[in-house]
Amino acid sequence: MGEMELVRSIQGILSLKGIRIFRNQVGLAKVRGGYVMTGLGVGSPDLVGWRKVLVTPEMVGSHVAVFVGVEVKDGSHGKVSEDQVEFLGGLRGDGGIGILARSEEDVVGI
Repeated sequence: MGEMELVRSIQGILSLKGIRIFRNQVGLAKVRGGYVMTGLGVGSPDLVGWRKVLVTPEMVGSHVAVFVGVEVKDGSHGKVSEDQVEFLGGLRGDGGIGILARSEEDVVGI
């Protein structure tokens, strides 16, 4: 399975789990003779979204959205950049869900 097929498959799995997930296209687009940066920025994951979480009663019992970021790499061959490692680590460190997925199994436990 190629990386784009894996991205689509992971999107489907996460959607079935109630996670709102979107493709994050990072790059440059040429517009009117200049360039515009697209996506969330260098190091941001392929898929971004949120998972609805019920806050515990001591936190008023409200729902919050927990940020989800999934960097998808094809099998064991895709190289993860230092920027991507830092983004996922920072996301996890701040209470979000940051995953490096090389297969569908890597997201099943979310």
